[in-house]
Amino acid sequence: MNESQQLTTNFEPPFEMANLRPKNTGLPMVIWVSEKGRARHGPRIKVSRQHGSKMDALNTVSVTIDNEPRVVGGELPARDLDALKRYIALNIEPLLGFWNGELDTVELVARLRQI
Repeated sequence: MNESQQLTTNFEPPFEMANLRPKNTGLPMVIWVSEKGRARHGPRIKVSRQHGSKMDALNTVSVTIDNEPRVVGGELPARDLDALKRYIALNIEPLLGFWNGELDTVELVARLRQI
């Protein structure tokens, strides 16, 4: 699968996603959280593989939002995955609430806590 096909396959409309930067999460990278929408998979967040406040849509992986988060479709350094696991454990309720459409973006941001 080429990059264009991968981007099309993994595309989620931006209005369904919330972009969370390191200054707000305590993580070293940007994450995107989304509502379930038409997804045929379980709850996930998109994670930038590069550190900092910018996100390259072609340089991301998905990480499941559950009690045992795991990377889907790529790899992350162990240190980054450990930080994500701590963040997800701390914020699992609002992340799942947003995924399930129970919280809007304002409510999500108000409930999220930094690591």
